[in-house]
Amino acid sequence: MRKIKISFLIISIVIILMTLSFFFFKFFSNKNPSLIANLDVVINNNTQGYETDSNDKLKYNNNYSFKVMNKNMVDTSYSIILDDNTDNDNSISRDKINYQLILNNYVVRAGELSDIKDNILDTRLIEKGHTNNYTFKIWTDEINTNNKVYEYKLKIGPAKN
Repeated sequence: MRKIKISFLIISIVIILMTLSFFFFKFFSNKNPSLIANLDVVINNNTQGYETDSNDKLKYNNNYSFKVMNKNMVDTSYSIILDDNTDNDNSISRDKINYQLILNNYVVRAGELSDIKDNILDTRLIEKGHTNNYTFKIWTDEINTNNKVYEYKLKIGPAKN
């Protein structure tokens, strides 16, 4: 009889410790930037070419579609970061390049690239198991860019507090 009580006590302590560990993880994990590793980013398609805008003005467009999927067991914060190199002489200035960031079919940011602060396009909290679908459009109104280019990458990283 005494062995049964001791076994029951040990099992109860283990269950309580597991429950406390789970709640501790749940509470502190949203502040842990390492959870960004469980976000999947899938590039859907890239399109580019000339098209006309609402004023029948010809412009060159680059459209990038991608999605961010949260595979974590908790909600996770992330940022989309624009990583570019505009320091060389062969680069188009950011104030001559327009962009539009679309999230789940709604425009969340638009304007000139020079308006972007700290290279952060967007910061979001994504719920566990959810997916955010993005389209990033970038263009210049100048047809003749004098062989200058604008090179960049989009990165997904932990959100800064």
